[in-house]
Amino acid sequence: MRFPARALLALILVVSIGCDVDRVPEMVAYPAPPPEIPVANLPASLRQTNWEHSGNGQGSCVHASSCSHFRWQGKQSLAAAWRREYAGGETAYSILTKWRAEQIPFVFTENGEPSVLEWASDTRRGAIIWYYPQHCVTFCGFSEMNGVEYAFILDNNRTGQFLAIEKHAFLRAWRSYGGFAAIAVFTPTGPLPWPAYIPKGT
Repeated sequence: MRFPARALLALILVVSIGCDVDRVPEMVAYPAPPPEIPVANLPASLRQTNWEHSGNGQGSCVHASSCSHFRWQGKQSLAAAWRREYAGGETAYSILTKWRAEQIPFVFTENGEPSVLEWASDTRRGAIIWYYPQHCVTFCGFSEMNGVEYAFILDNNRTGQFLAIEKHAFLRAWRSYGGFAAIAVFTPTGPLPWPAYIPKGT
């Protein structure tokens, strides 16, 4: 019995097509990613610029820093509502009173305790801090570059880039400006995606 040519060709294709398990690539662990700098690495879209209070012309640096801080911790709706509701200058007492009223969980210091900022950095939450005369910025953590440890801040008057300040000089200046820091205790944005495994030899 002879097979038609087309049937014979189809049979050959069926037999030859399949998965060659020996060709499945061997996967190996990918090297750990380099440290993200800064640890609270706010994307440009999350950075809130300062704005003027329409009633008295004061800047709103404390509220702008709070908005950036909330967004980094996934609280976009809270930040949007904060931007609509609040403006103008604040003291440590008045901003914490507002955070309490809005049921924001937080920790804070008013005496320049560096362990508070260390915790803010280690947990990737960041903080709002007094820095520069009568000004508030977003603290984005401590990171090492070329063997030197720096503090990174985001100034709401110039949000195009983070500012790196040598850690010891930063801590001295921070204390001289009052040593205030407040940290909202939500969940920070996750780290940048990074492959865990890749095919061997790639």
